[in-house]
Amino acid sequence: MIRRASFVVAALAALSVSGCTSDAAPKPPAKVVATDATAKLDLGRDFCGNCVDGARKHLADFDGVGAIDYTAGAKFFTVHYDSKKVTPVQIVQKLVASGEPATKLAE
Repeated sequence: MIRRASFVVAALAALSVSGCTSDAAPKPPAKVVATDATAKLDLGRDFCGNCVDGARKHLADFDGVGAIDYTAGAKFFTVHYDSKKVTPVQIVQKLVASGEPATKLAE
């Protein structure tokens, strides 16, 4: 029994260190922004809920960016934005500058 408990503790520790949980549920945006457009973005890799939460944090103070929709394990995600305040290129530039150098608009 003690051996099994040690294994469980070690497995949980490994998960918390990795930082990625592919089954993380989408979280609602912290602010409500009126949006009229969407952009499909590619981080250049598969991502999880924690990764998208990171993108959300980078874009949280970016005027005109609203909700971010994603599917865990996917390569693309959708950003809802106000086209009068921000462009998809500016959103990509913000994410690149924030530490996601492979971010680009999805085709």
